[in-house]
Amino acid sequence: MSDGDVMVKVLTKDCRGAWFLYLAFVTATLLLLSGCGFHLRGAIALPESLSSVSIAGTTEYSELGRALYGSLRRGGVAIVAKEEAALHIQILRDEVQRRVLSVNASGKANEYELKHQLRYSVSDREGVFVVPVQDISTTRAYTFDPNNLLATGDEEQKLRKSIIVSSAQQLLRQLSAAMRHETRQQVKSDKPAGTTDTPAPVVSPQNGNQKK
Repeated sequence: MSDGDVMVKVLTKDCRGAWFLYLAFVTATLLLLSGCGFHLRGAIALPESLSSVSIAGTTEYSELGRALYGSLRRGGVAIVAKEEAALHIQILRDEVQRRVLSVNASGKANEYELKHQLRYSVSDREGVFVVPVQDISTTRAYTFDPNNLLATGDEEQKLRKSIIVSSAQQLLRQLSAAMRHETRQQVKSDKPAGTTDTPAPVVSPQNGNQKK
C-alpha cells in the first residue's frame, strides 16, 4: 500500500469522525430546543405557541414581505387579519441604502456598501409590546466593475435580497427569544406563593463529603 493510499484512508477516517461529531451536536441542539417548547419550524426556531400573526407596514410581495411570509408559513404560522392574530408585527422602517466605500485612482467608485435598515415592533392582542421598537441593520459590500455592468448589477440585486432576508431572520429570532423569555416569566408567576427551589448540596472537592 502506497503512502498516498494510507493518507487518503486517514483523511477519510478523520472526516467521518468530524461528520459524526457534527451530527451529534445538531441532534443535541434539536433535543434542547424541543425540550424548551421550541421546534425548528422552517429555517427559524419558532415557539409552538406562535400559531398566527398579522403583519402591517409591508406587503406580501415586497422583498421583506416575501422573506417574512415565507419563513412564517413554512413554520406553520398562519398570516391572518389583526383582529384574529395572536401577535401583530408592525414594520416601521424598511429601507435599503447604498454608499461608496472606496474610489479608484480616477476618483470613481470602486466599492459600494448596501445597508438594510429595518425597524419594527411586535404586540399582542391587547396592544402590549412583546417586542418593543427594535432596529436591525444589515450590511454587505461589493466591488463595482465598470467593464462588466451587467454582472455588477446582478450581484447588487442578489446582495440586496440577501440582506433583507437576513434582517427578516433576525426579526424572527428576536421574536422567538422574547417569547421564550415571556414563557419563563409566566412559569415563575404561576409558581405557588411561598415555594422555593431546594438548593443542591455542596460537595467538598477534597473528600467528596457533603457540607451540612
